[in-house]
Amino acid sequence: MKLIDASRVTYTHRVTEDAVRYALALEAAEAHGLITDGKMTKGVTFKVTFDGRRGGRGEYTIELVFDRNMAAQDALPKPETK
Repeated sequence: MKLIDASRVTYTHRVTEDAVRYALALEAAEAHGLITDGKMTKGVTFKVTFDGRRGGRGEYTIELVFDRNMAAQDALPKPETK
């Protein structure tokens, strides 16, 4: 009699709520061209909120804010030191 049936394997992976929210923000940023080298472009901040009951139906709202001034600071030449 065979005790182990390896024809079906189930994998479980647990993630934190913060990881889910960050992944949602990254996906939204990518959709709007706000990803540079796999990371959010400098000057992009995000806020993810959930409207609904925990474990029930609801929707996530992802708010992305791109402060162009922060991104432009990297483009400015560095001050010369003497």
